[in-house]
Amino acid sequence: MPRVLIACDKFKGSATSQQIADALGRGLRRVAGIEVSAIAVADGGDGTLDACDRLGYERITRTVAGPDGTFVSAQLSLDRSRHRAVIEVAAAAGLALVSRDGRIRPDAEAERATTAGVGELILSALDEGARDVILGLGGSATTDAGAGMLMALGLHLVDASGERVTDLRRLGDVRRVNLSQMDARLAETRFIAATDVTNPLTGPQGAAAVYGPQKGLRQDRIDDVDRALGSFATVTEAALGCHGASHAAGAGAAGGLGFAAVTYLGAEIISGADLLLDLAGFDALAASADLVITGEGRIDDQTLSGKAPAVVARRARDLGKAVVAVCGTCEATDDSPLRDTYTSIHALTDVNSDVAACIRDPVPLVTEIGARIGARLGLGGEKNVVSACLYSGPHDGDTQPQPARPCP
Repeated sequence: MPRVLIACDKFKGSATSQQIADALGRGLRRVAGIEVSAIAVADGGDGTLDACDRLGYERITRTVAGPDGTFVSAQLSLDRSRHRAVIEVAAAAGLALVSRDGRIRPDAEAERATTAGVGELILSALDEGARDVILGLGGSATTDAGAGMLMALGLHLVDASGERVTDLRRLGDVRRVNLSQMDARLAETRFIAATDVTNPLTGPQGAAAVYGPQKGLRQDRIDDVDRALGSFATVTEAALGCHGASHAAGAGAAGGLGFAAVTYLGAEIISGADLLLDLAGFDALAASADLVITGEGRIDDQTLSGKAPAVVARRARDLGKAVVAVCGTCEATDDSPLRDTYTSIHALTDVNSDVAACIRDPVPLVTEIGARIGARLGLGGEKNVVSACLYSGPHDGDTQPQPARPCP
């Protein structure tokens, strides 16, 4: 009996991880004898709390400061038995909270954008008894090096005249930090920063230069913001004795919140996808499967940069398992390593070439792809599961599998 493990990320803006898994499962189960299991997958960004739902975590809702200072309703997930909390930075400081009709906001607002709400969520988690806090870094509207979060946690920023700095546009004026008022429970809490971003805090690959424009920073302000981040990093590293922290991989995640998490909270930065797979017990489930199906809304060359489907593929292949990808669209280049990463890639646009229709109503198309994969598994049997999954085009139940078509 062929056994299939589904480990798909969300199709962003179209369907959740669970909806994709359910649709694939329905299609696969059209073929009698296929055993299907599924886990939710995320890479530390939006969708992380959805993945925690599948693990039995409890959600709680709090009203916190949004990135523009107005109040927003934000959730976090709790596993009370393990005293663990999971927080999505985007829930309190996300770009989606301040974008207007999908457009980024004006530059002046972009430079004031704060992660204060993230700090407030951390305090709520501590109030609920959490002593193990996972921060999912992704989708932020901020480039404040996590200073807003730190101020919410009690950090005082001080300028050269001894006055407190509270305006994030003055981050470069900070000359001293005072940790005496920070919540004492932070020192007793283990923090993990989960991200697929490896950028440092500053420089050409830093938070301002790479991600600032998509958050509303004008190009002529990038260098000034970058210098402010660097100045704050210098003050921080001198005060805490953590020299070089701003250059660490992931320090630039979530507008530099990765840097704040490492230096002030003692966080370990790890792959968000690996973390979620570990929490879900992926290795044990994959070890007993014949085929692993993964995917996300769009698969392209960026997928291999730590995105969840690439991490799933790496870990499954390490276990000697065949891996099939399902996506909305596939944009791999002819010489892309993606072609060696997956046994086959199935795009919704293979079923319906209308991209807008695929985004609007993906579930029936995902179900159809699941049925196609299931039909080939049924023909090939578990001994031939790898060769059976090489087929990715339309099928006829009376024909034998054909070679996979190239990714569109």
